[in-house]
Amino acid sequence: MNDTPSANAPVEFSRPDRLPLALAIMVFATLSLVASIYSKGFSEADGCTHYLYARYAFQEPYFFVNVWGRPLVTAIDAVPAVLVNRFGVRTMSLLLAIGCALVAREIARSLGERRFTLAAIFTLAQPLVFVHSISELTELPFALLLGCAFLAFIRRRWLIMAILVSLLPLARPEGFGFLLLASLALIIYRRPQWLIILPIPLIGWDIAGWLLYGQPVYPGFAEHLPHLLKWITWLPNNWPYADKSAYMSGSIFHFIMLLPAVTSPLIFPATLVGIGRFIRIRPRDHQSWCRWLTAGIPLLIVAVHSLLYATGRMASSGELRYILIVAPFWGVLSAQGWMWL
Repeated sequence: MNDTPSANAPVEFSRPDRLPLALAIMVFATLSLVASIYSKGFSEADGCTHYLYARYAFQEPYFFVNVWGRPLVTAIDAVPAVLVNRFGVRTMSLLLAIGCALVAREIARSLGERRFTLAAIFTLAQPLVFVHSISELTELPFALLLGCAFLAFIRRRWLIMAILVSLLPLARPEGFGFLLLASLALIIYRRPQWLIILPIPLIGWDIAGWLLYGQPVYPGFAEHLPHLLKWITWLPNNWPYADKSAYMSGSIFHFIMLLPAVTSPLIFPATLVGIGRFIRIRPRDHQSWCRWLTAGIPLLIVAVHSLLYATGRMASSGELRYILIVAPFWGVLSAQGWMWL
């Protein structure tokens, strides 16, 4: 099998592909909705926190900019939380999970994979994707946004990519790292005019937070700034993560050992094969770079979180859900490995 098929390879969405995809979505959605109805609690304490921020954000607008709540996630869940309470938020999570599957399919399709529907099915088959389809957490919104941004990168839609990546820090802290990667991509591909897009949501968040929190003046640097620039220090002073984590550190191999639980033990061998086939590609052009990055990005996430957990930094508690933020990538890799096997 050719490792780097043409971007123009015929990968039309044929009728035989529609039925498996529709069945997978229908089964997944049915099970998720049933679980949402009968599950009376929260998957973890953070889920309760995010729900409460979303539920009362219209009454207390500063919840929309709360750093722990994540502005993008609160904004997505606010209306469903008000209209249908927890079930509304969980239904939104279900839609986000399905969105992750569909964007995985489009990534595989854009990479020239002929059985690209498998990427969607293997995304929905991930145990954590199902668990989070009935949760109120931040991983699925981030995963969908990141998947869409990567799809825009593959298709060379630079403005769209810049807009989507600029929103990532408003969903999870990993977004700051992707701001750097996107900046590098725009420079390499000679599209520096779109660099100005990347900091705009962060600046807006900083200003809105400062205003909604009563225009505080923090000790130190902010005291010497003109009044109209004092907003600059709002976000750093409200950032909830200390340099040294309050959680116990653990093995650097913690996430690696638990990876089978991410894609599921049955599919994990195919995931490994897919990683191997993509990561051994020598990037020479845009298409080969995209295929290499399909494996490189999730491996980077695993590596960074492994280091943070092992060194006790950035409040890393070693939760496996951190790896869920690249769910569409795992789906594409699993599909690639499955076809080869």
